[in-house]
Amino acid sequence: MPTGFRSKPTTMNTENFISYAQNGEDIMLHRAFKDIQRGFYIDVGAQDPVVDSVTKAFYERGWRGINIEPVAHWYKRLVADRPHDINLQVAASDSAGSLRLFEVEGTGLSTCNAEFARRHREQGLLVTDHTVACVTLDGICSEHQIDLVHFLKMDCEGAELQALRGMSFTKIRPWVVLVEATEPNSTEPTWQEWEPILTGKEYVHVYSDGLNRFYIAREHVELQRSFETPPNALDGAVREIDVRREKHIARLTAELEQSRSAERAGRLQSERDELRMVLATRDAHITNVEGERDELRMVLATRDAHITNVESERDLLRTAIAEQDAQIEGIKAQHLLLRTQAGRREAELATLRASGEQLQGMLWASDQALQDTRRAREEERARAELKLAGANDLCRQWEAEVGSMHASRSWRITAPLRTAGNATRRLKRVILRAAFIVFRPLARLAKPVLRGAAKSRLARSAVTGSLGKHSRFTETARLFLFGAPSAETQVSPRNHGDLRADAGHTSGDQEKREGSPGMTDSLDALSERGRKAKQLLEEIRLGGSEGDKDAHRS
Repeated sequence: MPTGFRSKPTTMNTENFISYAQNGEDIMLHRAFKDIQRGFYIDVGAQDPVVDSVTKAFYERGWRGINIEPVAHWYKRLVADRPHDINLQVAASDSAGSLRLFEVEGTGLSTCNAEFARRHREQGLLVTDHTVACVTLDGICSEHQIDLVHFLKMDCEGAELQALRGMSFTKIRPWVVLVEATEPNSTEPTWQEWEPILTGKEYVHVYSDGLNRFYIAREHVELQRSFETPPNALDGAVREIDVRREKHIARLTAELEQSRSAERAGRLQSERDELRMVLATRDAHITNVEGERDELRMVLATRDAHITNVESERDLLRTAIAEQDAQIEGIKAQHLLLRTQAGRREAELATLRASGEQLQGMLWASDQALQDTRRAREEERARAELKLAGANDLCRQWEAEVGSMHASRSWRITAPLRTAGNATRRLKRVILRAAFIVFRPLARLAKPVLRGAAKSRLARSAVTGSLGKHSRFTETARLFLFGAPSAETQVSPRNHGDLRADAGHTSGDQEKREGSPGMTDSLDALSERGRKAKQLLEEIRLGGSEGDKDAHRS
């Protein structure tokens, strides 16, 4: 006798789950979704809304869903019994359009498979065929704006493959999918042809009841424990047929107690005998279900053999892990060797630190030499300030002479000549600027060659000897070729061995030449003022000669 079904009439408990399904499918689903108050389902091949219905119990508990049934007779019954559901008189397929339906009148065996229809005719059943509309499950969900499906039940009498192809299982992913897995009225399996669709969409097979196969979406794998055992007494479920029988027996018992006549008592006795025959028929059905349960046990035995193979593979993996542990020990030995080498490197580092301390001593001596050089530079700056004071007096004399010159008549008379001279100089600057723009790309192309020549000590000595080491041309050429001031105006990066020797000579000479920043700026300003005054005097003295003026200006 299958677990989960009452074998004897019992008093109904309001907490019991009333099962309408043929094989206890709704009990398994209720076990998984008992905490969900208002869920959503899709029933493909719904047939009768009550008898052998997988969704009737959920509808009574507040669930809603979509019922798909192409046969007009069953569709009308669904509309009458499920007013709050979406009822569609179409067939589910892998494309929208129409298909040929073989309707087996008065049964739930209607199919789109011509071979199955031929078998039904040979068994004496009345089969008629006609064309019905077909749609895809994706199209139905999109049309009715469905975004969540808790379970999808599919019983298409041989058309399960086409129906599954019509759903992408991407945007809409039912938590549980149960599909009829055998041919109609047969134990011949058919699930091998359509199961790859579900497994390819990351659905896992968790349970088979001999008639259906249950699959769970991988993201809801926590539901798997609800399918570890078949329906049993602990589920607290009763069959709907038992409920109806108990109600009928209670009604007959009440009528029997109220009736005093033997005739009525005999009629009630007859009805009770009929009920006993019904019970006998049900017991026969239970015997068949027990046979199916034995088949399931054989399937479980096969699964146990598979588990044994998996355990063998696990032992092989453990052996591989042991080998890897041995390799890790070898790596640890190498690590120890590297640590020994690191110790030697640390000893070498200590030696280098001792050398660094020696260099620190040399740097201290260099700092002392630099301080002596700074004191000498301060004395030189004091002398330069005395020279600057004398130069300021000379500039004031020049400015007075220039002022008297500007007030003279000869200065006003020679104004046109100066204007012409200024125009000539501007034209010369324009010509020089144009020449600069023209020859600048050529100079940049020749820059690598000139830079290599400048690095030659012989060529550098020849240029600085003829033009001066700090002439304007030399400084301009150095900036163009190397982008930096002369080596004497910046600290040369040298090794620690030469630093002490250079500290008392090169750095001292540089500081003596440069002086303090404020002193250098003052001297430059004084030189510029003196140069302008001298230029004006020369222009008047030479009578505006353009050639001489250019020579004095440059």
